[in-house]
Amino acid sequence: GAAGDVEGGLAAIRESLRLDPSSAWAYVVLADLLERKGQHLDALRAAEDGLRRDPTDEVLLNRKAWVEYQLGRSEAALGTTAAGLRLHPNSAML
Repeated sequence: GAAGDVEGGLAAIRESLRLDPSSAWAYVVLADLLERKGQHLDALRAAEDGLRRDPTDEVLLNRKAWVEYQLGRSEAALGTTAAGLRLHPNSAML
């Protein structure tokens, strides 16, 4: 089922991050899977961990803003989006 798919995905992406902790894309996937499970704070931490490794990653900035919004942190989400747009002014993602 879907829950098993998410759990399997989480195990695989955590192993991927263990092998290559610098992969921004792996943090995007981790944040997405955690958010699907309703673990918004963990998803936010995953996005922030990825941004510590690559603070300009457009997809991570998008993911962080979305999770902030989901947590009811509208001002933070707007700030993250604004910061992302300063870095990527032509972004269709932010």
